[in-house]
Amino acid sequence: MKMTKLLVVAFCITLLTSCSMTKDTALAKVQISVFHSEFDAGSFQKIYLSSSPDLQKVESEGDFVKLLESINRKLGNVKISTQLTWRVFSGTSGTFVTIVNKSQFEHGSGDEQFVYRIDNGVAKLAGYHINSLALVTK
Repeated sequence: MKMTKLLVVAFCITLLTSCSMTKDTALAKVQISVFHSEFDAGSFQKIYLSSSPDLQKVESEGDFVKLLESINRKLGNVKISTQLTWRVFSGTSGTFVTIVNKSQFEHGSGDEQFVYRIDNGVAKLAGYHINSLALVTK
């Protein structure tokens, strides 16, 4: 009897957690589309100003804007972006969704890593990294 109750509790916790993970991942995916639209429009400052304090603490607005300008200048606009992996971390510091996309730009490709902090149903960019050979060779 005790074992059955424990299994039911464990199942309920797993079910609730997986629903939250799915919702949090969906919020982050929407924001990746917004990021790419703003990136293509050259709205780099807007991307920074709408990011989470996590990103703003470690990167100045000027440096972040220069980084995105450089990526856009070398790779061009995003043509297609396909999700490779995702991960959700919930802990005492908050909930973070990390998504890695394989992205094709006008002048090359790269793996983009997006980290979003989820706070009260809102996803804000907490980190952005890109690996692209074209960034080094152009």
